[in-house]
Amino acid sequence: MRERIWIVVLLTGCASRSPLDALDDDAIAEAFLALHTRVYDLYSLPLDADAVHDWLSVSFEGEALTAQYIEHWGTRVAMNRDATRVDVRRVTHERPAIVHRGPDGAEVEARWSVGGIVHHGSHSHPRVNRYEALYKVAPTAEGMRIVGTRLRRAERVRDPLELAEDQWILDELPTTDGGFLDALDLLEGGVLPEAEEP
Repeated sequence: MRERIWIVVLLTGCASRSPLDALDDDAIAEAFLALHTRVYDLYSLPLDADAVHDWLSVSFEGEALTAQYIEHWGTRVAMNRDATRVDVRRVTHERPAIVHRGPDGAEVEARWSVGGIVHHGSHSHPRVNRYEALYKVAPTAEGMRIVGTRLRRAERVRDPLELAEDQWILDELPTTDGGFLDALDLLEGGVLPEAEEP
């Protein structure tokens, strides 16, 4: 009888182990960053529902995939209707924090900024947005995926080029330069005029 109890204990102990157990917090954070950063490349894809879904499915699974698809596809369709496009130039993450680990995944607290050029017909301007969200990452049959999302905060950062003359630029800047574009990005994006040749 005692042998049977030990077998049950051993099998139960093995069954409760998760593939995440082999990863430390830094490895989980790196996996999350790899999955999350590539999402913004979908704005350079052609306007095709299947292509957007396929792109997102490399990072998300389940309800998280459905939610992200609805959000990004809806944004792409609205932008197309309004003759708007965005050229994402910079995605800057703060170091993600692993706030909880369990047998079904790890919760990751993420903060990041996205900088890009928004084109409306012949007019272009820079835009920087900052976000804070809680994600859940988990091993799946397809590899590590984001399986849960909860946006906590989204804000548009005022661009230094839009400040009035009487405002001191340092009063408006956030504590990090995440997402802000350099002069070359602005020039390539058509925001700054090119110098005329003499």
